[in-house]
Amino acid sequence: MLAVAFSPDGHRLTTASQDGTAKVWDADSGHEQLTLRGHAGAVNAVAFSPDGRLIATAGDDRTARVWDAAGGQAVTMLSGHAQAVERVAFSPDGARLATASSDGTIRLWEPSSGTTVLSFRPEATGMIGLHPVSGANAAPSVGLAPDVAFSPDSTRLATATPFGQVTDWDLSTAQPRALHVWSTVLGDLVPSVAFSPDGSRVAARTDVGVQVWWALTGQPALSIVGHANQVVHAAFDPSGSRIATASLDRTAKVWDVLSGRELLTLAGHQHGVSHVAFSPDGQRLATASWDGSAAVWDLGPAREVLTLPTPGTAGWDADRATVPSPASLPGARTVAV
Repeated sequence: MLAVAFSPDGHRLTTASQDGTAKVWDADSGHEQLTLRGHAGAVNAVAFSPDGRLIATAGDDRTARVWDAAGGQAVTMLSGHAQAVERVAFSPDGARLATASSDGTIRLWEPSSGTTVLSFRPEATGMIGLHPVSGANAAPSVGLAPDVAFSPDSTRLATATPFGQVTDWDLSTAQPRALHVWSTVLGDLVPSVAFSPDGSRVAARTDVGVQVWWALTGQPALSIVGHANQVVHAAFDPSGSRIATASLDRTAKVWDVLSGRELLTLAGHQHGVSHVAFSPDGQRLATASWDGSAAVWDLGPAREVLTLPTPGTAGWDADRATVPSPASLPGARTVAV
């Protein structure tokens, strides 16, 4: 699976899959509630709206789609990107939806109507500024999508480009204004960026781990290093005191934000971990993996409580996900504290 997200109330989980579907699950029992079909190609990202009424998906078919989270009906299709849509994020106030595409552009939409509010291409040369989406000054396609994250007050947008540029944009003006621009080394993987829940910090993946900056001053706050392979995604917990990371080394890790100390290692996926998401209460972590599964981990005491396999993989049951018993955990998935 490619991505995972909890609903705002923590009772549901949605996953994005290479098979062209997104699914909604009961986050406690693992029972499949909905299958969202409509994309032609892989679904790369998913997100719940802040009120939990809508789900947004991003697809290889160059579209993002908005769905009714209760019944699974399609609400609107967002078209305009020239290549695959890789990222999707609701603003915390629910007024806007951000999408990022491998055509190198970012778009802001009104979620229900599908109206484009803003389209831009983050500058990829190290200069502060924007490229228009079309016209004589348009930049060429970069082939990899930027990542996007809204600030908690919805007035700023953090972007990270495949070239390693991380920017904190002010959205309160008619045109986005760059507040801070940072440079990282990404290696050969897609970028990842996140705001802390209080908006005071911005985190982005690097080729060796995660770098955290103070959003107010732009100064470095913390560097996190410790995976045996590249980090591909990072997310803050709801309290802002921890960061979870997903890595090609087949593990997810949880870190203390202040000290950078490793708190937990969650191991057991058969391939790299592609995405991580904390539950709204911070007590669980969901992981998605290129092995075709997603898992939910209880972080205190640390143990895996759900496994959600994708259709067509071993252990898939159309009516029920695999729920491992505590006795089965040592031989399958391990947690290092």
